[in-house]
Amino acid sequence: MLSSWCVASQLESYYINELLDTGNHYSLRSEHEKAVKYFRRATQLDQTYLSAWTLMGHEYVEMKNAHAAIEAYRRAVGKVTLLSRIYHSCNIVWTQISIGKTTEPGMALDRRTNS
Repeated sequence: MLSSWCVASQLESYYINELLDTGNHYSLRSEHEKAVKYFRRATQLDQTYLSAWTLMGHEYVEMKNAHAAIEAYRRAVGKVTLLSRIYHSCNIVWTQISIGKTTEPGMALDRRTNS
């Protein structure tokens, strides 16, 4: 019984990583709406998956949806304490809102989340 649970857990983890890979693929092709769908599915399977929330926030920034970006970053921050990259990304969005700027094309945020 325990081994069945371990196999299922490993398969789910593999599936979530595949969702992130697919989301990143669409992100690199500037298909941000599709990327968000894959990142959202990953967060539905594992609400504590920090990378999925962070990457979804980055996609919302690219889509110029500041409020959704902030919510995604907020959810990521809620999962861990003091993660500087997420705070930095959230600060960029708040700064853009406060000075009325939008994200310039090609001004993508760094996609690495494991620093």
